[in-house]
Amino acid sequence: MPAARGGVFTWPAQRTDGTGPATALPEGARLRLDPGLKIAKLRLPKLTRMIAVAAQRYGMVVRDQTRHAISLFGEDPSRFPPGVFSKHYRGKTPAQLLARFPWNRLQVLEMHLCSRPPCRRH
Repeated sequence: MPAARGGVFTWPAQRTDGTGPATALPEGARLRLDPGLKIAKLRLPKLTRMIAVAAQRYGMVVRDQTRHAISLFGEDPSRFPPGVFSKHYRGKTPAQLLARFPWNRLQVLEMHLCSRPPCRRH
């Protein structure tokens, strides 16, 4: 995320380097895609659909701030045969694929803010 909230974090994070305003999400914030969203009806590119299903089923965690963009972490592609992931790009850039992600349907889950570790799950 471009700028995580400064000074606080939430479990599972145990520290922050956030510099964002009080309205920004803190590091450790957990999100999910609306469970009522019918992903199949969105007609997303295959890779975008896979990410959306994972975000709906397992959620997402704000890991760090990037200062300029949104970044997603996943499995290390070097553990898989060459081309396993790139075949799903179908000539599009990650930015083009993620532009179709239903960002407006993400929900922030309840959190307890911490200003020093240990930050425990509540």
